[in-house]
Amino acid sequence: MRALLDLHSHVVPGVDDGAGDIEAAAAMLASMHASGTRRLWATPHLADELGYADSPERRRLISERFQSLSSVCPAGLALRLGCEVTPSAALLASGADVAGLALDGLDIVLVDGPDDEPADHDALISPYIARVQAEGLRAVLAHPERRAAYEPPDPGFGERLATAGALLQIDACALLGRDGPAVEEEAWRLIGEGIAVLVASDAHELGDAGDLGRAHGAIAARLGLATAERLCCGGALQVEGRT
Repeated sequence: MRALLDLHSHVVPGVDDGAGDIEAAAAMLASMHASGTRRLWATPHLADELGYADSPERRRLISERFQSLSSVCPAGLALRLGCEVTPSAALLASGADVAGLALDGLDIVLVDGPDDEPADHDALISPYIARVQAEGLRAVLAHPERRAAYEPPDPGFGERLATAGALLQIDACALLGRDGPAVEEEAWRLIGEGIAVLVASDAHELGDAGDLGRAHGAIAARLGLATAERLCCGGALQVEGRT
């Protein structure tokens, strides 16, 4: 198995709804490494609606907590910093920083996608993706498959966003069936039809940390090893050598 690449995780301790402390973060990192992940971006939430608003103080806290991970990161796991950006009116305002929210070392902004029920930021996803692209950056849209849990469902959501230029990222846990049957079916459809280009862990706790490796195995068994490695190793994003 090639080295897995994970662009979406919540391993920075005590800054969002992910790892609660350094011990929890260390356990997550060890599990990720054991399951095959070799490049990992820690992406704390940047989300006004979740209570994780951007501020100089919070950025300093995230930076300090991220630095603490270096002492517990397994050898052979390259760890970088980023954030998961939930679109908001403030982030769409004239003069709002877009480039500063890109994942470290990449031209990619990770955009928070649908939750498993309607959310405040739903209407702002498309405009924010357009804003990211206008800055000459690429937008990776997290977990579009969750839109299948909405009532009524919106079966064309993923196609519309992909057509608009977003790169769709599927959560590993969705492929493993933990987000419910409708979301699982949509996740497999999006990767099976080549609409989604990336799978990531979106790990928040130890039980999620090995999901990317498990999803790689499930994809290989169902769609072939080449597809699994393209989706789980970053091949479609052409980021090899940029980290």
